[in-house]
Amino acid sequence: MDSNPYAAPQAELETFVVSPASLERAKATRGQRFGAAFLDGIFSTICLAPWTYSMKSGGMTPIAAVLGFGFMLVLGIINLVLLSKNGQTLGKKIVGTKVVMADGSPAPLWRIVLLRWLPLTAVTVIPKVGAVVALIDACVIFASERRCGHDYVAGTIVVDA
Repeated sequence: MDSNPYAAPQAELETFVVSPASLERAKATRGQRFGAAFLDGIFSTICLAPWTYSMKSGGMTPIAAVLGFGFMLVLGIINLVLLSKNGQTLGKKIVGTKVVMADGSPAPLWRIVLLRWLPLTAVTVIPKVGAVVALIDACVIFASERRCGHDYVAGTIVVDA
């Protein structure tokens, strides 16, 4: 008997090879990156509106706290699902970009969260220092590579989707 009907299927898989030149052409523009970051900021601001309104009206109410937390939780879940599937946040999906590894392969979710997002977020909450670090991180995009500081830390780039 030559073949086992219970064996797993065998197939040749294509390897993911991207030339450096095609990867350079696929990089997102600075405008696309700004647009995605701007939209992500707008979505976060909308989700935090119950907190903001409540605080301006005399103090945080329980319903505002729950609403704001719920909205942020939903936005976070949406972004995590999009990031795990195709390296996009809601803003990146709208402008048509995605995060990939520097060689063009898909970026794993753990790398995006633990190396790309968490360190910068942790530093930016430090008073005075955080704002300077965030500004430097963003200004690095004006170098020839069109990558922010957090892209270098995570080994990622942002490309057209």
